Amino acid sequence: FKFSRHGECGAELSELLPNMAKVVDDNAIVKSMVTDAFNHAPGQIQMNTGSQQFGKPSLGAWSLYGLGSEAENLPGFVVFSTGKKGPSGGNSNWGSGFLPTVYQGVQFRTSGDPVLYLSNPPGIDDALQRQSLDAINRLNRMHLDKSGDPEIATRINSFEMAYRMQASAPELMDLQQEPRHILDMYGAEPGASSFANTCLLARRMVERGVRFVQVFHEAWDQHGALVKDLKENCKDTEQASAALVQDLKQRGLLDET
Repeated sequence: FKFSRHGECGAELSELLPNMAKVVDDNAIVKSMVTDAFNHAPGQIQMNTGSQQFGKPSLGAWSLYGLGSEAENLPGFVVFSTGKKGPSGGNSNWGSGFLPTVYQGVQFRTSGDPVLYLSNPPGIDDALQRQSLDAINRLNRMHLDKSGDPEIATRINSFEMAYRMQASAPELMDLQQEPRHILDMYGAEPGASSFANTCLLARRMVERGVRFVQVFHEAWDQHGALVKDLKENCKDTEQASAALVQDLKQRGLLDET
């Protein structure tokens, strides 16, 4: 592939990244990361937690722990996975480690209910659900007062967050609210499951105060057919990646991102 130098940062970009070349000066490119791990999982976990070993808090968990969240009706740390499979390191990539689990990432789906079982089952209305939650919370708080276990507080928070998300998440996930020129900029299509849709959802989450959004696209494990597969992966991801940076910038959000 051909490489060209662009902008003041002196970053080299492949010809497969024409859109990213236009916003390269607004990106941070980390060249100092190295690992002696020879498998995917420990390398991914080191990238996200600073250690190849399980059990350390992820960058998103630390960010949420240190800075808090401005979102009342959405989790403060949201994770998407858009590739053909999930990351080899699994949930440890967005785990809270030794921090309370309230700081771990919440994985969202890109179509249907954003979180499994978010919708009420048949026969359960809002009033009945609220009564059930109140009863469960009273029992949990009694247990919390006796044991002081922070995981019980996390459980209470999870139940309440899920209840609030039932009202906020459908509006968040409805990309039909976006104007056509924004959808075209990302290459997004409402109702589809794609990296492009996920990048647009990331912007909508940032607007709503979510502290940390992380998108994994596990599709880069090329041991052969490099030209074909790299072209396909870049086609799937680079337009939307550049559009996200451009969109954040034009909305005044990039200064805080």
